[in-house]
Amino acid sequence: MLEGSRLGPAVRAKRANIESGHYPPNFKLRHAAKDLRLVIEAASAVDRELKVSGAARAWLDEAVERGVGDLDYSAVVATIVGEEPKP
Repeated sequence: MLEGSRLGPAVRAKRANIESGHYPPNFKLRHAAKDLRLVIEAASAVDRELKVSGAARAWLDEAVERGVGDLDYSAVVATIVGEEPKP
């Protein structure tokens, strides 16, 4: 379903990672977590709450805590579904 959306190019680019369970770094998950933290902080500074972003941040933070911050950001999918991502 997401392939037909505006996210389609990113979904197609990361599909092989997700299907194989291997997440060689292209854009590291820890950088994605940091960027999302900055977005949420900026929104909070102007009294905006980004509820969905908060949930995404929790998943990214959990993945970093599990030690996969240097893998590709798509490794967050493994965290969401309870799998162990591989480099």
